[in-house]
Amino acid sequence: MKIEECQIYEIIKNSLPIGFTLVDAKGVIIDFNPQAEVITGYLKSEVVDKSHLEILHGTSDRGACPLFRYAFQKKQQTAAVETNIKQKNGELITIVASISPLFDKDQNFIGGIELFRDITEIKKLERERKNILPMFAHDMKNPVITADGFLSRLFSGKAGPLTEQQINNLHIIKDELTKVEDLISDFLEFSRFEAAEYRPLKSAFNIEDAINRQIEAAKLGAEKKNIYLFLNIRIP
Repeated sequence: MKIEECQIYEIIKNSLPIGFTLVDAKGVIIDFNPQAEVITGYLKSEVVDKSHLEILHGTSDRGACPLFRYAFQKKQQTAAVETNIKQKNGELITIVASISPLFDKDQNFIGGIELFRDITEIKKLERERKNILPMFAHDMKNPVITADGFLSRLFSGKAGPLTEQQINNLHIIKDELTKVEDLISDFLEFSRFEAAEYRPLKSAFNIEDAINRQIEAAKLGAEKKNIYLFLNIRIP
């Protein structure tokens, strides 16, 4: 059985999981797939032979539409362009679109295709995430500052004398609090400069001291299970 080109076109267009709209050289909609109907709220019969700009953007300004900026003005393809369109109920939504100009066999411009999907909820989640990060970091910072203040009081001896083991344990707590504070600072920096490029800075590092602190931190839980940790470093 031979399948005609027009049948293949209809099958592909109607099976697409994203919106599809086809416009002629005047910017008039000549085709609209089922997913475009879902995204915009318009039926195909309501938009065909209507201006793409006026129906989906509510304006006659071609600069407001990536389909006209790229396919009509620049005669070039582009992908992942964000823009806003107006649904049938009047609500503005954010879409990401891929644009392609169309030419006939003699390379005359005859229209354009726009493939698009609704990313309104994704953009909303992105805004919420950006708001949550600094809030989360600030909420964590206050108890860390309070705990650090009490540690300083203990180190100063104002709460009474400390044994050498108690001082060592407090130093471990202090180091762990410093790590939490550094993470909080990273959260705040990330929330302010998400697009910034971070480069590691080289500095001196005492690995023996770092391993000792980790072992001391793990000893308490290990001893409860009758596991005894010790460090034996051999320097050649």
